[in-house]
Amino acid sequence: MKTFITLTHPTVEVKLVDSGAGVFRYDENVRFLQTNLRPALERERDAVARRWGEDWPRRFKLTMALCGGAPARLQALTAAFRDMQPYLLHVWRLKTFWHQGLLRRDDVDMQRWERAEGAPPTRSTPDALRSFFAPGGLTRHEQKAADEDARLVTGMVQEMKKHRDAFLSMSHSKHELGEFWLRKTRKPVLAVLCVRRRRDGPDDPAHGDAKPQYFRGVNLEVSMPTGSLCSERNAIGNALASDPALRRKDLFGIAVLSLGKGDVGATSGAGGGAMSRESSFVNLAQLAAGNGGDDLSLCRPVTGGGVGRGDLNPLKPCGACKEWLLKIAEVNPGFKVLMFGDVSCDDVYIKNVSQC
Repeated sequence: MKTFITLTHPTVEVKLVDSGAGVFRYDENVRFLQTNLRPALERERDAVARRWGEDWPRRFKLTMALCGGAPARLQALTAAFRDMQPYLLHVWRLKTFWHQGLLRRDDVDMQRWERAEGAPPTRSTPDALRSFFAPGGLTRHEQKAADEDARLVTGMVQEMKKHRDAFLSMSHSKHELGEFWLRKTRKPVLAVLCVRRRRDGPDDPAHGDAKPQYFRGVNLEVSMPTGSLCSERNAIGNALASDPALRRKDLFGIAVLSLGKGDVGATSGAGGGAMSRESSFVNLAQLAAGNGGDDLSLCRPVTGGGVGRGDLNPLKPCGACKEWLLKIAEVNPGFKVLMFGDVSCDDVYIKNVSQC
């Protein structure tokens, strides 16, 4: 490997760190990583930070190759460097490379840590959502539950689109969104909470499960000293105010959508190619074509194209909101969090609270 890199990239300095003969033992791998490899990488990171100051995250990137090695080694590597969120590299035709010396760009998969930890987005159409929840091979009871989940998520998406359109249609109305309610950031974040009341058992007087209810929320940022009221907590408060008997197990999920500064008063609900927190795939085809082929291209997120809107989609719950959701998940581990690829809501990320 050192010979290959030296020949193809002579300006790159290669340092070897020998782990010894314990590559197949998990405890030996952990020891090697914690006492040898990680300290060496931390020294490199600290040197970059001293030189570049606050700009060091753009200058220091760690890439982990997943295309070979003992399972114990790969698992230990993943655990040891999880906090550094490395890029993940995989060569899926590795034997062709080793035995024939051929390496094509489309043989190399490279992606950011955030994308590798989560599932890709799903189209928000009813058919796509049914396929997502019921991939096949389910029992009749499991199929019924999957169809119900798909129906509720479809309802949440439709309700979010209505919620979005209510804000986007404010162009000819007098309002104080930017001047008062959102005056600190002027970035609306919308939430939709789905409540599904179910019978507790055969002795419950209710006949069948109640019709799902949807509660809307929006962030409020009136005064920074008192803190902002996030849309997720706002929606949960609205649901409790509507029904004081609300239980955590009655909550099915919450959807979150970020609008940009210029979206309030816009005339269309179509989304653009905004840079996202999860814009993560490195486009090797672009690099091959010479588009952004500098060394830092691998250190920047790749967007879907178009001009950035200024939204934060897909937007995960903030720390305070996640604490609330974790309390809900204590008795309702299937509680779902929906995030969207952009303002169009055409693509949706479906996660559990622990995945956010």
